[in-house]
Amino acid sequence: MSLDVSALPGEAPGVVEIETEAAVLGAVLANPSFATTLIERVAAADFVRAVHQVIYGLIVDAEAGGREPSFLVISQGAQRLGDLVVLRYLPLLTEAARAVTTADAFGQHLGEVSNYAYIRKVNAAGIRLADLSAGASLEEIDAVRERALALLDGAAAPVGDDPDEVTWDELYRRDMDAAENPTAVAVVPLPYRDLAKLLNGGLRAGNLVIVGARPAMGKSLVAGEICRHAAIEGVNTLLVTLEMNHQEVSARLTSATARIELSKTVTMTEQRNVLSAQDWDRLAAGYEIAAEAGPRLTVLDPSGAFTVAHLERRLTAMRRKGTPFELVVVDYLQLLSSLGPQRPENRQAEVQKMSRDLKLLAKRFAIPIVVLAQLNRGPEQRADHTPMMADLRESGGLENDANVVILLHRPSVYDEMDRPGEIDLIVAKNRNGATGTVAATFRGHFASVNDFARFCESVD
Repeated sequence: MSLDVSALPGEAPGVVEIETEAAVLGAVLANPSFATTLIERVAAADFVRAVHQVIYGLIVDAEAGGREPSFLVISQGAQRLGDLVVLRYLPLLTEAARAVTTADAFGQHLGEVSNYAYIRKVNAAGIRLADLSAGASLEEIDAVRERALALLDGAAAPVGDDPDEVTWDELYRRDMDAAENPTAVAVVPLPYRDLAKLLNGGLRAGNLVIVGARPAMGKSLVAGEICRHAAIEGVNTLLVTLEMNHQEVSARLTSATARIELSKTVTMTEQRNVLSAQDWDRLAAGYEIAAEAGPRLTVLDPSGAFTVAHLERRLTAMRRKGTPFELVVVDYLQLLSSLGPQRPENRQAEVQKMSRDLKLLAKRFAIPIVVLAQLNRGPEQRADHTPMMADLRESGGLENDANVVILLHRPSVYDEMDRPGEIDLIVAKNRNGATGTVAATFRGHFASVNDFARFCESVD
């Protein structure tokens, strides 16, 4: 029985080198001392054949468990998985490994695996670039060019290579020097004082913040308040509204700013005599705030499908113009699309990929990205209806990618006599600080969620 090197479904004949991959893996099973070099130089994704990726994973698991990844150990691992395909395939690797008997030969074959993986990455980068550049305007050509270079750099980057590699003692010394001469770190201010305390002052650069809630709980109002407050405080902000159009967003922002009932701001452009004389005075006063802060808040209402790639292109273009966005709020995650030939096989994987891509965008552009997310029906099934991170809809990866997870809960939604007019902002995850619950005032008729402490002070 010999190794079948014909292309399997999903493989491109003439591109992959299945024999080389098999020889490398077979060499490790025959000589487990090669495993360390294998893991250091390539990753599972560098193998084009799915069964090779599984075997690579078994080798990594064995190493992590302190066992030599011999033929017997890997066979036992496949048995535990119940993977009959791997069990039938393993004997073929023994024959393939005959071409690799020395460390030099192993290194040469491993280099070939890495090079073929690089070719596939470049091809994928080309497809990705075509998706990014589709429909790009002339004003965005610099952004497309920059992204093209970044994609090629990413394809060429060695597995596990850290562009800012530094040893612990150097990090320690940097911290000591910084402690002697501390500098203020720019954070995006929040409209909620107690929430800002929990988050060490506000929203930090490079952080992905998930705000999760059941429908009609108030997540869009919270997002609006975060955007409005940031713009007033001088932060260049982008609100991507996938659920509402410009008119709906405008009605909410106007209601919250001018303190005019939302029912009026929604209909004032359609009906006469909706506004009273006092309303007109408030509208004029609110416009002074909007005129000052408005240029710092951009509301993006996509006419069609909107992807993370579209957001990336917009961020790059604004940075090129010298007016980069310093905060991005997306309303909401489950309405984002994942386009292109490499679309994940199911919606859960798709959402998880988008959350990971958003996390990478936050790090690359050094800005906080706040993403609203729907929760599943878990809260409805609990006696107290309090949401949990596990309720994040469609992807458990959201809680892993996020630096901060904030869950919204209004007890009065379930019992109108239970704390009416209040909303809890539950910090369920805070990677660099404490968790806890912050109470705020819910004023739906004014399309706002206000800081509880400041609201009480203004009432007094």
